[in-house]
Amino acid sequence: MLTTGVLVFVGLRSWLSAEADTPSDTTSTGLTIVAPDQRGEPLALSGQTLDEQSLDIADWRGDVVVINLWGSWCGPCREEAPGLVRVWRSTREQGVRFVGIDVKDNRAAANAYVNHFGTDYPSIFDEDASAQLVLAGHVPVNAIPSTLVLDREGRVAATVVGPVDEDTLRGLVTDVLAEPTAGNPSAPTTASSGS
Repeated sequence: MLTTGVLVFVGLRSWLSAEADTPSDTTSTGLTIVAPDQRGEPLALSGQTLDEQSLDIADWRGDVVVINLWGSWCGPCREEAPGLVRVWRSTREQGVRFVGIDVKDNRAAANAYVNHFGTDYPSIFDEDASAQLVLAGHVPVNAIPSTLVLDREGRVAATVVGPVDEDTLRGLVTDVLAEPTAGNPSAPTTASSGS
């Protein structure tokens, strides 16, 4: 019986890893860009924020959304935080929203992290890992940090497994902002992922 459980776990882990890599263009740095015609359904992500407010990213349809999985205990998260804040501050007036997902953490440590790094965009406090599981088909569930960029329809346009550098994130956001939409069909579609 134990052998069966181990095989199921290994199979699930392999499936999740394979799901995170297709259909897309994956680089060796953990960057995956998903072509518009290959994107799945909009993400259904909601939860309680660190300041105990309800958040549902469906309310942000029409905006580009950046989702960052982090924890106050995570060294690479601390390294990437200043770049995330700079991209957020420079793009929020352009229709870009940021949301963090704080994982495997306690509220006091998470709030101290937010105060220290100035990541005062909303973060879902994911104490039951439900938000993390929503992303399981896009990034490995244990990959902290990871960052996802959603298009204006709420579909995953790009993922970065591991820390994201500021230039890469800025390029990804710029590219998704430039994609044609129903309200802006003539937007340019040039690629400049910043990698």
